[in-house]
Amino acid sequence: MNYKSKTFKNDNFFVLYDLNDNIICYYDNFKDLSRFLSYELRNLVYQYNSHKSNIITIEIDNKKYKLATFC
Repeated sequence: MNYKSKTFKNDNFFVLYDLNDNIICYYDNFKDLSRFLSYELRNLVYQYNSHKSNIITIEIDNKKYKLATFC
């Protein structure tokens, strides 16, 4: 997978999971996600591209979660 910021911002949606694969929350687009998560768009795109996956591990309030993206 190779995401670009412009299309990633408008076309992708996100699902936040705990480490046991339980769904925590669904975000319809990056704008919704950015209200909750303090990642810049370019950093998030970089994370997904460097892992070559649509699932990354993120940390929120010292807890680890999985964040999946789909288009």
